[in-house]
Amino acid sequence: MNSKRVKVFIYLLLSTILLYFVGKAIIRQIDNINWDTLRFNYTFLVLAILSDIISRIFAGILYSSLLRRLEAFLPHHVAMSISWLSLLGKYIPGKIAVLGSGMFLLSRYKVRPEITVIVPVLANGMFIISCLFLSLPLFFSQPAGNIIPFSQAWFFLLLFIGIIAMHPKMFLGLANWMLRLIKRPSLQTGLTFKQMLLPFCIVLAQCIFLGITTWCVMKALTIISVSAIPVVISISVLAGTLGFLAFFSPAGLGVREGIYLLTLSPFIGSEMAVLTAVCLRMLQTAMDALMGATALGLLRLTNTHEKIKNV
Repeated sequence: MNSKRVKVFIYLLLSTILLYFVGKAIIRQIDNINWDTLRFNYTFLVLAILSDIISRIFAGILYSSLLRRLEAFLPHHVAMSISWLSLLGKYIPGKIAVLGSGMFLLSRYKVRPEITVIVPVLANGMFIISCLFLSLPLFFSQPAGNIIPFSQAWFFLLLFIGIIAMHPKMFLGLANWMLRLIKRPSLQTGLTFKQMLLPFCIVLAQCIFLGITTWCVMKALTIISVSAIPVVISISVLAGTLGFLAFFSPAGLGVREGIYLLTLSPFIGSEMAVLTAVCLRMLQTAMDALMGATALGLLRLTNTHEKIKNV
């Protein structure tokens, strides 16, 4: 049996085990929901959709910002479209497709080979670090205190590590380590902390709107206060990051739902936490398809315009 088949077998095995246990918990909680008393607020569903779109726009702006800092001046809508299309790679187990698709699409627009490697790695690496950074306040929550010994001490330790990791030299060192794992050449770039500051702010804005999307979905289903938004942002980015890092799970299927079930239950109960997780999965899958189709349309219009201009 070759190594590729072994990998596929491991991915399938881990995914099956995860989906069995998480799926069993979800079905049990859904059976407990009193559907007669459930009142869905469509206003907050619309706000959730708008918030999710805004977070994806920020993801596209990040791609454009990084390209311009590296002196690769693609039109904004092209850079954003490449960002949205590359994110569809998360549905392929292994998650390498997220990086590979971004590299491939950038190369189609004559971006220099070294930059086609740098931009997807930087964009995804910055997203992961920023999400982990924003999830740190969860260490002060009661559920974390019950599960993790000395959770507040861990908070300060991880905060210190996160601040150091955001420095370009450390961050690029981590990125090069990731590249060595996938047998790609190391990044060679002279980006300074000042140059990286705006992209990190863009990522933070993306993460905040991801959390607001989750809060709006919760608000559409049940009662939750505005003061819970910071905690929900932390929960949302943690679920998204762990789902992304779970290499065996396509689009974090099962991982994200499990995190939501564990972390949202103390706030809105297990039944509403499960329903929130399911609604978020449906919403974000639909939005992935919509933004992917939008990106394809924009790129096709761009290519058609260039052909007409060159006639």
